[in-house]
Amino acid sequence: MKHDLKRRQALLSVNYLAAIGGSGQILLSTIFKFQGSKEPIPNSEDWIVLVDECHRTQEKDLGAFLQATLPDARYFGFTGTPIKKADKDTYARFSEPGETYLDKYGIDDAVRDGATVPILYEGRKTEWSIDETEIDIQHPA
Repeated sequence: MKHDLKRRQALLSVNYLAAIGGSGQILLSTIFKFQGSKEPIPNSEDWIVLVDECHRTQEKDLGAFLQATLPDARYFGFTGTPIKKADKDTYARFSEPGETYLDKYGIDDAVRDGATVPILYEGRKTEWSIDETEIDIQHPA
């Protein structure tokens, strides 16, 4: 109950800030603040929504509540792991038709820029065996 009150207060704050207008406003929120919201705010076409980890929250209920609150906003999604499945499609939600990415920055780019070190992996086959008799002696059933 206390959680629902806080969520309603957060949505009232968003609606209030939208109503008083003004340019250059920046609002920072979590997706959970919009849970249960179904009423669009005025002038949602003036909003830009930046969604981090967009592959996790924008499908199903949480994304639907945000979309209902800001139906005409421009959405930009950030993710390192986009999903393309029948029930979840990060590309369809955040890309223009026929496009997949606005921009890509992969591991190779990060290594080239010096933002990260190369990831090195060396597979090894380990020789090992399990002595089931010894295990049964030490750990009887």
